[in-house]
Amino acid sequence: EFQPFSRHRFMASPAIGADGTVYTGGGDTIYALTSNGDVLWHYQVDGRSIVSSPAIGENGALYIGAGRGLQAFKDPPPPEP
Repeated sequence: EFQPFSRHRFMASPAIGADGTVYTGGGDTIYALTSNGDVLWHYQVDGRSIVSSPAIGENGALYIGAGRGLQAFKDPPPPEP
């Protein structure tokens, strides 16, 4: 189960995908969650803070600002080692 306040501060609003997936970012990590709060995947963005709310493009890609850059995902990122 997702416990957002145990590890990160969340500074932006989440986005909801067409399939109901909730996307959010806290600290230096992007999360994809079920509507029940279960983590589908997460991705750490190399120490860069999440600075914006995620956006979902027409093609279903997820976009989120991190540091001075933009992270974009069309499919879930590969699992972290």
